Amino acid sequence: MSFNLPELTKMGRVFTQNTNSLQKAIGFTKDELAAHAGISVSTIRRIDTARVACRTYRPNFSTVVRLARAAGVGIDDFVNIRLN
Repeated sequence: MSFNLPELTKMGRVFTQNTNSLQKAIGFTKDELAAHAGISVSTIRRIDTARVACRTYRPNFSTVVRLARAAGVGIDDFVNIRLN
C-alpha cells in the first residue's frame, strides 16, 4: 500500500493529536509514556512539538506500534483514520 502526500500529512496530524490524547487519558508524563512505549523522551517531545506548531510528524512504523501497545489499543484505533 502506498500513500500520497495529503494522506501522509493527514495521518501525521491525526497521529500527533492521538499521541497527546493518549498521554492525557492514561495520565502519563512524557517520560512515563516513553518508558512504557520503549521509545525515547525526545521522540515524544518531537511529536508534541509538531502538534503545538501545527506541523506534520511522520513517525516510523515501529513508533506507531510501540505507542499503540503502550495504550493497549490496536494500530488502526490509535491512528483512527479512514482513507478513500
